[in-house]
Amino acid sequence: GCQPSVVASALAFHPPNPPTYSMILTADQEPDVEHPRSSSLEIENSPDHEAMVADSQLHRTVTAVSQLKPGASLHTQFRLIDELPKVTFPNVQAHLLRTRQRTVVPIFYFPVAGAKYTMIFSHGNAADIGVMFNTFEFMAKLLKINIVGYDYSGYGASFGTYPTEKQTYQDIVAVYEWCRQQGIVKKPEKEIILYGQSVGSGPTCYLARRQPVAGVILHSPFLSGLRVITPSRLLACFDIFPNIRDLPRVTCPVFILHGQRDMEVGFAHGQQLYELLPGKFRYPPWWVPDRGHNDVLHGNEREFIRR
Repeated sequence: GCQPSVVASALAFHPPNPPTYSMILTADQEPDVEHPRSSSLEIENSPDHEAMVADSQLHRTVTAVSQLKPGASLHTQFRLIDELPKVTFPNVQAHLLRTRQRTVVPIFYFPVAGAKYTMIFSHGNAADIGVMFNTFEFMAKLLKINIVGYDYSGYGASFGTYPTEKQTYQDIVAVYEWCRQQGIVKKPEKEIILYGQSVGSGPTCYLARRQPVAGVILHSPFLSGLRVITPSRLLACFDIFPNIRDLPRVTCPVFILHGQRDMEVGFAHGQQLYELLPGKFRYPPWWVPDRGHNDVLHGNEREFIRR
C-alpha cells in the first residue's frame, strides 16, 4: 500500500548519529529508581566508571520523562559535544517535553529580557539542536528575541521513536502549546514567529495555516517533499509536507530567503512559494546570490538582521 510516513522516514529524515548534545536531569530531579543492571557501588568501583554513571543518568532521565503527563516537561542539564563551539549565551534552558503521542521533544530555550517576540525554530533534516545551537545564540543576541529551538521526535536527545511527517506536525503543535503554558507568550498572534529551514518548512507551514502567529520565515523551503525530486504527480500519494497547499492559507506576513545556487532544493521552489502568497502577506523576499542550500547565512549575518 501507499505509506507516505515510511517514505518520509527513509528519505526526508537523517538525524545526526550520534547526537551532538545530551540532556540529563539535574540532581534534585532524578527519580529514586534503581538502575536495572548496576548498583551505585558497582558503578563506583567499575573501571568504566564515567560511562556507567552516564548510562545510569540516562536511565533515570528516560524513566522520569516516561512518567510525565502529555504536555508536561522536565527542566534538564545539557552538554554539547566537544567539537561544537562553547556556550556563550547566559541562562539557556534545556527541557524534555512529553507530547500527546507520548514521544519526547527536546527543547533549547534562549530567553531574552524584554523580548517582544519568540521564535520557534524548525531545523533541517540532517541537523539537530546541538548543531543549531550557535545559530540560536546568534539570533537571540542580535535580533533580541526569545528563541525556542526543538528537535523532532527521534532526533537528538529524543528516544523511543522514529521521525515521521505526521509526528513533526504533532511536535511543533506541542512546542507551540508549551510556549503558551510556560507563559513565554501570551498572545501568539502578536508574539510568535515561526522559522522553518528546509524540511523544517513543512511543520512550519502546517502550524502557520492552523494557529495564529505573528509571522513566518521560510529558509530554503520546498513546494513539497516529492517535488524536490520530480514535478511528476504520478507518485503523488507518496508526497509529504505539502507547503504548496498550506502556505497560501497562511494569514500573516511571510519572509522567504533562498540561495540562488541551491542544488538540493532548487531556487524556483522559493520563488513559486512567494508567488502563491496573498499580496498583503508578501514580505519582500531575499534571493541570495552565490549561496546554496546550507550556506545562505554564512557571511550574510548582518544582512539577515537588517532584513
